Amino acid sequence: MSTDLLLGGLLVAFGAYSIFARIFAPHHLGKLEPMKKMWGEMGGLVVHIAVYTVLPLVAGGLMLFNELAK
Repeated sequence: MSTDLLLGGLLVAFGAYSIFARIFAPHHLGKLEPMKKMWGEMGGLVVHIAVYTVLPLVAGGLMLFNELAK
């Protein structure tokens, strides 16, 4: 198993966890409130979603695609 395959899978799993935690258990998102205080309500939410959900899903998906397309 290659490192990219493992890391890509972990990133996708983390992004998926972030989505489900946001929906079913928002109290598990410990860094969201400090981000909202730093960048405001909407800005903190956007940064949190981008960094902890979208970025891991995109990076992990690209890594998996690149590894599986070989």
